[in-house]
Amino acid sequence: MEKAALQQENRELCRRLEEMAEQLERAERVAHLGHWDFDLETGKLIWSPEVFRLFGRDPASFAPSFETFIDAMHPEDRQSFLAIRDAALQEAPGFTIDYRIVAPEQIVRTMQERVEISRDENGKPSRLFGTVQDITTQKQTTEALAQNYRELEEVTQRLEQSWNMLQLILEAIPVRVFWKDKTFHYLGCNSLFAHDAGFNRPEEILGLD
Repeated sequence: MEKAALQQENRELCRRLEEMAEQLERAERVAHLGHWDFDLETGKLIWSPEVFRLFGRDPASFAPSFETFIDAMHPEDRQSFLAIRDAALQEAPGFTIDYRIVAPEQIVRTMQERVEISRDENGKPSRLFGTVQDITTQKQTTEALAQNYRELEEVTQRLEQSWNMLQLILEAIPVRVFWKDKTFHYLGCNSLFAHDAGFNRPEEILGLD
């Protein structure tokens, strides 16, 4: 009876573990985030199903390794990745880095990797555990916003230059000039008009009617 109860308990435990694994895989798929485990002593690298999907690899025919991971990385990003990883292995608890990969279909994607470093009793790195997430869309959005901001700054500078030039012209011409909004309040004038109106500077007339 006890044996049957133990077997039932084991089956229930296995079922729950399978459900948890399925839920984790589903969550990773939705978030485009996978996880991996790398044993530095044996060189064994384990990818979650989502990492295979992110890198465009078939788990049935592809064996992940550190070498194949580096091969998948964009050539321009390999050196910086290795430098940051090697520096972190000296004494850091982990590191975060963005890099690009080239999928088999020649599509370039941007990944963000967060790595936790485990060490033995002597402080030597023994294991790496990390997550990798596809941030291609976020990266493109950030770059587009940055470009828009740069263009806006350029337009603003040109407008300021044009305004400064206009003010120089208004101050130089021997004509009294002013302008108002649709409610007939002053928006500006040149010094000649301000002085004739009894003010010392054009700014003093702003907002008056």
